[in-house]
This record gives sequence, structure tokens and C-alpha cells, in this order.
Amino acid sequence: MSTMSEHPTGMVCSRHVLAASAPSQPIAPVGTPFVDLGQPGSSRRMTKTAKSGRESRAAAPPMLLTERDREIIELVFRARAMRADQIQTALFTPGGSSRCQRRLTLLVRNRYLDHLPRTAVNAPAVYVLGQHSTAGNRLLRERYGDQEYRRQMRPLGAIDHLLAINDVRVRVERACLDLGWSLRQWRRSDELARLMHPIQLVPDGYFQIQRQLDGRDRTAAFFLEVERAAKSSAVLRSKLRRYGELYYSGRYEQMFGTKALRLLVVFDALDERSNMRLIESGAAEAQRQGVTFTRFATLTQIKAAQPADVLLGSLWSIPDQSGAASLFTN
Repeated sequence: MSTMSEHPTGMVCSRHVLAASAPSQPIAPVGTPFVDLGQPGSSRRMTKTAKSGRESRAAAPPMLLTERDREIIELVFRARAMRADQIQTALFTPGGSSRCQRRLTLLVRNRYLDHLPRTAVNAPAVYVLGQHSTAGNRLLRERYGDQEYRRQMRPLGAIDHLLAINDVRVRVERACLDLGWSLRQWRRSDELARLMHPIQLVPDGYFQIQRQLDGRDRTAAFFLEVERAAKSSAVLRSKLRRYGELYYSGRYEQMFGTKALRLLVVFDALDERSNMRLIESGAAEAQRQGVTFTRFATLTQIKAAQPADVLLGSLWSIPDQSGAASLFTN
């Protein structure tokens, strides 16, 4: 397995999606069980509930930390919050649900990951790095240093919106892995906010994909906008206008170092029929404004597709043509 040391927002797809994010120098030997020795010298009295929780975690069987376990921790660190199905899409086989869940359970019990309180009994667990993931936090601090660790650990914000963004992200990452392409970078909205605040745009993500075509490296770049609320046509019109000004003024190329750009708008606001109407009106508005580098899809379409089809399948609506098309052609 090839590995390389990079900023956690940048990656090159290899055997596993997060191969580039795995430490080039192991933080602790793979197979070393984690044992929480607590805080030495602490005289704080434990409540019965806290003591019960501590004993429950301490009673968990020590785990052998595998390379894929490290990749899971890195994935959650970069993406900030993930459901089990998203982690499975990124790092396991389609039939690997049980195997994925077993590793997640061990990672939580041994404090490499934490999870948010469930909003309902049947709600899926949302895995994060937080107050209780002391072993995972320590591993990441040793790898990246305190400053980079704190920079990455920004507030989660609207969790449903973040998870919707990550539904797209994991499929792009997995598609690059399966196709042998390189995902050169993925910037989150909090990383883009300062750069793009002067133009009053904060995309939900920005990423670049590199592939070989006719023996040459070709780079494609994308802004991602996930729309989960039914916004007025005036809001979308204004946003498309600003993206058009950014690109056609040449400022985008100055900021990101490439002319290549597609704007991906993913609707997850209402029922699927309403989402399709939003696509029709959005594509018509993009055509009127000449922002023809925009592509539209629904989150339902993306989640139903195989990861590679998110890039190569006829999934995306284009302003200046009827029917759907792919983001790339082989």
C-alpha cells in the first residue's frame, strides 16, 4: 500500500481512499491495544453514571488497531461527522456492512471515535471525534500537531447538511479509488469561507480530480452546493450570478490556479418530484445567465448510483442541453 504525508484536506487515492492520510511514520505500532489509564493525580469524585460509563469502556476488549481503522479515524477527522453507511461506502465493500459496524463499535469502545447522541431510537449513529475519543484525538495530535488538529476540529454546524455533503464526498472519493484517479484536494466550507467571503460565496466544498488522458495529466475542478431548503428563485439567481462573475472575470483562476471548473448543485430539499422541478428551473436560470458550467442532480440520484457513476454516469442535468450527462467521458 502506498502512503504519503499530506495535509488532511488533500489526498491521492490508492489502495484505500485514505491511503495518503495514513501516517508515514506509525504513531503507535499497528496491533497495539489501547488501554486508558485515566488522568493521573485526579482526585475528582465520579458520579455513578460517569463511573458506569468509564467502567463500560474500560471493560471493552483491547483492540488491534489495523491500517483500515486508522483510515476510518482519518476519514472522520477530515469529514467531521459520518454515518456507518458513508464509512462503508468509502472504505469497505458493498457487502461489508457487518464488518464495518464491528470496527466502528470497537473504535468507540476503545475511545478512538465518539458518536453524537441519537435523535431517535432508530436514528443511525453519527460518528465524530469529540470529548470521549481520547485515543483518536491523541493519535491525530501526534500526527498533525496541536495547531492543525484544532484547525480541523471546527464546530459541526448543521449536522444534517454536513451529512448530505458527505454523502457526495464519500462517493467521489470511492469513485476516484475505483477508477484509479487522484483526488488532489477537498476543501470544506469552513476552509473556503475566509478565501471567498469578499465575493459573498461560501461553497459547501471544492475539490480537484486528476486523471490521465492520452498519456497526459488532466485536472478537473468542482464547487459543490448542497441545497437542503426550498429557497426562492431569487436566491439561486443571485448565487449563479456571483459564480459566473467569479469565473468569467478570471478571479477564480487566480485564486485556485486552474481554469477548469464545474459547479455542482445538488438538491435535497423536498420530495423527489419537487427536486426535479428545482433542477428544471435551476438549469433554465443558469442558461439565461450563461453560467453553463453548472450541473444539477438530486441527492437521491447520487445515493442510488454506484460511486463511479457519480462521475461517469448520465446523472447530471446541464443548462444548455436536454437529458442528463456525465461529468467525465472515458
